[in-house]
Amino acid sequence: MNPLDDINTAAQAAEFLKTSEWKLQQLAKNGEIGYIKIGNTRTYPRGALLDFVAENTTPVVPANPHGLSSVRPQRGSRSNSTK
Repeated sequence: MNPLDDINTAAQAAEFLKTSEWKLQQLAKNGEIGYIKIGNTRTYPRGALLDFVAENTTPVVPANPHGLSSVRPQRGSRSNSTK
C-alpha cells in the first residue's frame, strides 16, 4: 500500500480504500467522505480518508474470556436431570 499524500487524487484515494474510483465518487457525492473540489476535479485530503476509515470500521468482538461456547443447545434436546 502506498502512503497517503496530504492531498490525494481519486485514483490514489480509491487505491488506499481498496475500492473503485466510481464508488469513491459516489461516497463523495452522498457526503460520506470529504473532498476538495477545484473546478470539476475532486481531491481527497488524507484526514478525510482516515476519518472515513475510522467512522466505518466495526469494532472487534473480543473472545469469551471464560472459554465458554456461545453455542446454544439444540431445540428438543433435554438433559437427564428432568426425569
